[in-house]
Amino acid sequence: MSNGNSSQEMLVLFTKILANQGKLEDAFHWCEKAVSADKCDPHLHYLLAIILEEQKKGEEAKASLKKALYLDPDFVLAHFALANISLRGGKIV
Repeated sequence: MSNGNSSQEMLVLFTKILANQGKLEDAFHWCEKAVSADKCDPHLHYLLAIILEEQKKGEEAKASLKKALYLDPDFVLAHFALANISLRGGKIV
């Protein structure tokens, strides 16, 4: 494993720890750093969307999920999360 991958994995782990502790603003900040470092990773966009959803930022979460699905159309969790957000908002995407 290269040092770059290790750094990215640490960012993701740190983001998840902060989110699990309810420190959503901090988690959002670190997740954005991870996404900026690797814009082509659909799992990072999904993680960002989950944090945004917890912050009650549904439209931003939907946009992040759509990016994840653009990068990986078979990403089932992203489809499921997008459908749930849309159903709660009263509309289907």
